[in-house]
Amino acid sequence: MIDAPSGASALLFAGVTSVALSPAVVLLATVVLHHNDLILLAIGSAFVWLLAITVCASFWWATASLGDGSRLVIAVLSGAPVQEASRWLTYALYLRLLRGLHSGPLPPAAVSLHAMAPSAVANGVGIGLMQTLVMFGDTATRSLLPGSLYTDACASLSLFAVNALCALGMLLVNVLLSLLGWLVAYPRRSRTLGGVLVVLHLLASASTLSNSPLLFPADGCVVALPCLFGTVAATGLLTAYLVSVSFESDRLAVAPPRVAVVRKTR
Repeated sequence: MIDAPSGASALLFAGVTSVALSPAVVLLATVVLHHNDLILLAIGSAFVWLLAITVCASFWWATASLGDGSRLVIAVLSGAPVQEASRWLTYALYLRLLRGLHSGPLPPAAVSLHAMAPSAVANGVGIGLMQTLVMFGDTATRSLLPGSLYTDACASLSLFAVNALCALGMLLVNVLLSLLGWLVAYPRRSRTLGGVLVVLHLLASASTLSNSPLLFPADGCVVALPCLFGTVAATGLLTAYLVSVSFESDRLAVAPPRVAVVRKTR
């Protein structure tokens, strides 16, 4: 018979899951859940991301003869491009679906930044929630067991807190990268910005490697967490700047032309 979790374990579980999932819950409640198409988009984005992770897992199996540290590095280096390719694939499939629904060329209003912004959020939330479930789900359930868990890789924070903060950082990065990709990089078909997406994703993923005792035997979280949230901040600033510039350009493009008024003088 399994004993019920104690009050302290239940509070720990509630705390770490709130840290990891609170941004997703807010975005779901304010943006995604009000529209059926956005709910389907979020689910579809999560499914496409799972397919990408399956491809990444094949790289992990193919490098079984290497050491664990080398396999982790290869997984990060290969995982970021594959996951960003899946983000672009979801965007391309979504546009094709919109064209099918409109039975012809899409009107400018259907692909304007204001129309696509909620779709970008749904894409990022879907990917971020699925990654959180895969990355943090097992650890979160273990927090219901008696006591807490500390490792030499991070003696100052429990394993549950470290994993919750890493899941939070990756969720935020995914939402920001979806905004940057769907609203700026993909519509412009910019290879440069596409490369920026891969680099930012790579930096965020590489930050979490410091938590591995194989690479940092002691206090790896002291390096990992500042690097991860520094990447989140840099991604947020870049996304805010580029999206604001794109919104301004979009507003000027759809603004009605000004008509000059000529007054006759006697």
